[in-house]
Amino acid sequence: MNVHLVTIGYGLADDLDNLVRKTRSEHDLTWHVFLHSTDEAVVEVANGLKRLRKVAVNVYDYGVNRGVARSWNEGIINAYQNGADYVVIANDDISVPDGDLDALVVGAEAAPALTGIVQPWGYHQRSEVFSDMGLGFSIVTRTAYEVVGMFDENFMPMYYEDNDYYRRCALSGIGIQVIEGTEIIHKGSESLFTVPGLREQNNRTFEANRRYYIRKWGGEPGREVYNRPFDDARFGTRIADSDRGRPYWGYERNDLDGLVVI
Repeated sequence: MNVHLVTIGYGLADDLDNLVRKTRSEHDLTWHVFLHSTDEAVVEVANGLKRLRKVAVNVYDYGVNRGVARSWNEGIINAYQNGADYVVIANDDISVPDGDLDALVVGAEAAPALTGIVQPWGYHQRSEVFSDMGLGFSIVTRTAYEVVGMFDENFMPMYYEDNDYYRRCALSGIGIQVIEGTEIIHKGSESLFTVPGLREQNNRTFEANRRYYIRKWGGEPGREVYNRPFDDARFGTRIADSDRGRPYWGYERNDLDGLVVI
């Protein structure tokens, strides 16, 4: 079984190193590491990971915060086009105990055919809550890739892209499966408190993404009104690979200039 994992190197170098080096599996692993930072320690760790012997590591050295949706999309496309059986998207501040990745794959194998997202159970350290990992560490199945397609890259640089994907899965009849019994640990947005100015930027981008989500669906998550993006008959729930850069003609965001600087 070929399992590809997509992650973004942005915050703490030690977190990225821990995630890639200590995530083990009986399956063949290939990593897609997207650098959204020019921090010397993060870059050094990423380059060191390329020399690992037991797993393949591809490093995409962008060195800029290009948005999680954009890098997730590129990683998912490259993974499935290069023979992945399953693709995992992973936050860089995740710790995966031995056996938990394989348990996630077993759960995906047993899931109903129209399952798009397979999520493990775990512990969120910052909020001190046990729950599913959401898209912090989850399989995006080939079914989701083919039926729902890409994440909406208009959500910049992060937040609400997951709500949007869940919404499109639900409208497409694509299910979400939660695998209990795993003990994955999520530290929780530590970069917001360690990267100077990032918390203030996040407050602005979070609100801007919320406004875009409401414009797209007619309401906040759980209170949506529209059953298609922007209530426009031209659009369905799928974003094709070729459309991911501009999926909704006429509804482009006009508030992105200067919004993301860190």
